[in-house]
Amino acid sequence: MYKTALLLAVLVPASAFSMEFNDSFEGGTPGSRPSLGSSVFEWTDSTGVRVSNEKAYSGENSIAFSYEGNPDLSKDSWAEQRFSFDRKYDELWFRYKMWVPENYFHRNPDGASNNKGLLNLWGNSYSGYTPAVSLHFQRKGDSGESYLYSAWRVNGSTVFNFFDPESLSADGALSNAPTGISIEDRGTWIDWVIYVKTSTIPVARDDWKNGQGNGAVRVWKNGSLILNISNAHNYYDGDSSDAGGSGDGWNAGYILGWANSGFDDDTTIFIDDFMMGSTNESVDFELNQPVLRSVTKIIN
Repeated sequence: MYKTALLLAVLVPASAFSMEFNDSFEGGTPGSRPSLGSSVFEWTDSTGVRVSNEKAYSGENSIAFSYEGNPDLSKDSWAEQRFSFDRKYDELWFRYKMWVPENYFHRNPDGASNNKGLLNLWGNSYSGYTPAVSLHFQRKGDSGESYLYSAWRVNGSTVFNFFDPESLSADGALSNAPTGISIEDRGTWIDWVIYVKTSTIPVARDDWKNGQGNGAVRVWKNGSLILNISNAHNYYDGDSSDAGGSGDGWNAGYILGWANSGFDDDTTIFIDDFMMGSTNESVDFELNQPVLRSVTKIIN
């Protein structure tokens, strides 16, 4: 059955460790991978990504994510930039500008998966029993637009999609999700602000439908709060069987990433003015007054 949860956007405490990093890519060499780092943040592996002076939100440079097009609907595409932190953080803020090209079109591919990535975070390791949270775009109808939804692992187990825990590609449930990329966004910069926090309420690994938590996933698009989840059950107990250590939080991630739907034509998305940190001030974002918002969630 459907249950409507009333969610409250509230001010949140800073993470136990304060950190801040920003990169406008001005020091990078066009054609190379981004390389600026600090004692708390490092750009790591990349695929299909390069520093570019073709388009920038500010200054001269940005980073370009080049997705190779193919009219074959069974062909995916891939462009992603990975990063790592100096330790695990249980609260993080991100802000970056994303250029949506005029030819952006979220097509309906062969197969069940047609999502594309916006942000993915994990702790310890990318796969297996590890805390993870992610934001994805999903096809919205036949116009080429994209919904935005969040998914996470429940105590290192099954990936849970907030709007549709049964299937990541069921359009009916995702119709409750906000529009991430609209027709009007083509040929413009989107200002993304993302806040994530791990849950502190224990939940069993197999309770991926009904477990409750106090974790958060919030997304502002061009200053408007479009996704507000305040009861995420993204808890992690740090099972000793997890190679790499224990404890909750995230120490690595990537921007954009695999496009399961692929693209008909070569499609280049630009990212500029990347900022991240443990507080909203670290990404130069002023929180508005608390906002009430309701969303629909299938919990069976």
